[in-house]
Amino acid sequence: MGFALAHRIHASAGDKAHGALLRALFAGALIASMAGVASCGLLDDEDVTMGGVSGTNASTAGMRSYYTDTANAKNATVMVYMVGSDLESQAGVASADIEEMAASTVGTNVNLVVETGGSSDWSFSREASTTTRQRWLVSNGDVQLLGDTGAGTMLDTGEVTDFVDWATGAYPADRYLLFFWDHGGGTVGGFGYDELYPDASALSLADIRSSLEATGQKFDIVGFDACLMGTIETAYALEPCADYLLASEELEPGQGWSWTGFLSALEANPAAPSVDIGMRAIDDFIDHYASQGETDVTLSLVDLREVPSVYENLGSFLAQAQNAISADNAKFQELSQARSRATAFAEGQVDQVDLIDLIDRTAFAGKDELKAAVQSCVKYRTQSGIAGANGLALYFPYEEVSSYDGMRSTLQEISYTKPTEFYDYFLSIMGSSTSAYGSGGSGSSSEGSGDLSGLSDFIDALSNELATTTEDQAADSAAGGDYASDAYADSPWFTDLSSDFSYQDLPSSLPLVEDGSNYVVEMDDTLWEALADFQVNVMEAYDGGYLMLGSDNVWDTTADDNIVVDYDGAWTSLGGERVAFYGDAPTEQSDGEYSFSGTIPALLNGTTRIDVVVYYPPMSQQGDQTVGYVQGWRAHDMTASGLFGHGLSQLNAGDTITPLFDFYDANGAYQETLQGDPIAMRESNMPVSYESFGDATTYFWGTLTTVYGDAIDTDVLYIE
Repeated sequence: MGFALAHRIHASAGDKAHGALLRALFAGALIASMAGVASCGLLDDEDVTMGGVSGTNASTAGMRSYYTDTANAKNATVMVYMVGSDLESQAGVASADIEEMAASTVGTNVNLVVETGGSSDWSFSREASTTTRQRWLVSNGDVQLLGDTGAGTMLDTGEVTDFVDWATGAYPADRYLLFFWDHGGGTVGGFGYDELYPDASALSLADIRSSLEATGQKFDIVGFDACLMGTIETAYALEPCADYLLASEELEPGQGWSWTGFLSALEANPAAPSVDIGMRAIDDFIDHYASQGETDVTLSLVDLREVPSVYENLGSFLAQAQNAISADNAKFQELSQARSRATAFAEGQVDQVDLIDLIDRTAFAGKDELKAAVQSCVKYRTQSGIAGANGLALYFPYEEVSSYDGMRSTLQEISYTKPTEFYDYFLSIMGSSTSAYGSGGSGSSSEGSGDLSGLSDFIDALSNELATTTEDQAADSAAGGDYASDAYADSPWFTDLSSDFSYQDLPSSLPLVEDGSNYVVEMDDTLWEALADFQVNVMEAYDGGYLMLGSDNVWDTTADDNIVVDYDGAWTSLGGERVAFYGDAPTEQSDGEYSFSGTIPALLNGTTRIDVVVYYPPMSQQGDQTVGYVQGWRAHDMTASGLFGHGLSQLNAGDTITPLFDFYDANGAYQETLQGDPIAMRESNMPVSYESFGDATTYFWGTLTTVYGDAIDTDVLYIE
């Protein structure tokens, strides 16, 4: 990667619109409704409803029988394994859900038992311990302490097994439902964060399966009131243990599920079909958040009996894709672009995309059979405001490839091997690309660049540095970097395909040309076919080095379909103070519009490292100001580990946010993370604007990420 030359441009915030880098604020009423936090539970008739989407029914030929005879059930035992974590200690969310459980009518036909632990504070009962694991009976409106299993992490497979053994022994029933409650990280991140044992590893899918198999018990429904667990891999892991999976593809909102209604429905009719119970849970969930103006929610009921059919069809589809790519290497572009553009969850940080949305973007053999199998196994799901959310996500390593070695071992532990065979091939193509088509090298400097001498080398070094960030850096990524590295080359799954695969002839850098008032990348068919992502990166000269202001992957094109590399001197501002900002990929809504989000690295009240999440609504929901607003925050150490809590924590008036900036020396080496001036929060959803600070020379450039995972940089532009 190199920079051919640097151009000086003169611009100010008032010269022209900031183009696609500027967003707009929700109308005031909508901000107020989104900001509100209400308790979950049964909704009044006048509340907004969205309705769900029912699946189809595949042939039952060759399928196993259901483990549970629900039609003849006289009673049920519901088990909730609740790791309170910081969700409870900081926001009391677990206690609120226990209160929702107590508000149900359970107590005669339904035994509801809860194990709590993993939090430094509990508010639902004076008897709740902050140091040990406890078991409770929820019955007839009361929550009764039954016992204490002592100190120890909740993230222990033996403890999960013991809880189930105890519950089924003490409360035998005709049907058993088991629900896990806490942080979730999907296929890669697994389940659970124990605040009392922060070094304890989350439960992997293999851990969860082994803990349940050790009980010898079969379950009617296993569910996760946790983020991102609605994946084909979770379903495949649990198929030997249960008939249904209830889980979310996307991050869950702050209060998680609404517990009262579906528990009362089960109490009223313990022989109710599992699908009816799941539908009630999903409807209550989406109706509650729809009443709060929040429609980007997902929750699905998956028939695990049908998952082996999905798995076989997925294996066949991926094998057909591999054969097609081997026969015609250009087919790789089709699948890689489909993967990069498919609906992704958790802002793309966990490499999970909607399975149907992915295959709909391809034309490989077997897609129709796979789609039909998925549509059948997803018996009911939310009608989400997220376009392309169809009820079941797929782990497809693409952006977070560093996790693949460990993830591959976990998937092999649960015998989920057909997809990994394809991923080995797909990722080897990506990892062999740099040596094959020679991306890299520095460009020349332009005459008269003066203070920009050596900037090409700096950006080259910076791109490589950002490709392998350290945990001390404020940003997880910025300018991108090459996919391939020695670490991947040494992995057992990696095969060097550089001499066997026909890669596109791509440039090592992207010169910019003037097109009227714009500088653009002239995009030919080859570049468009190779495009997976594009972003604009911004930094400024500071103290003999450079300060990263961040990056944004929202960009404009000209009438000639060339990409505009644009920056007008205005950057993200919170409370009048400049902050670093790192944009996420736009999210397509069900109506075809796009919303945008990103993060501001910061310290909360001078101590806690957080990621402040900023939201920019679709055009139809914009107000008069071209700004976004703070949606909330997540603990940085949680997101870095691949775990996500229910929704976002809210900032309060009086909290302070100290923005963080990565500082690099003149050679592109990371030096330290610097703190900006503290910003006092005036309100929880404080507006974010764009302002011109104009106190230093600012540099910006574009980075095109290819379908092979490599980064190609444009020339540098600068403002002084």
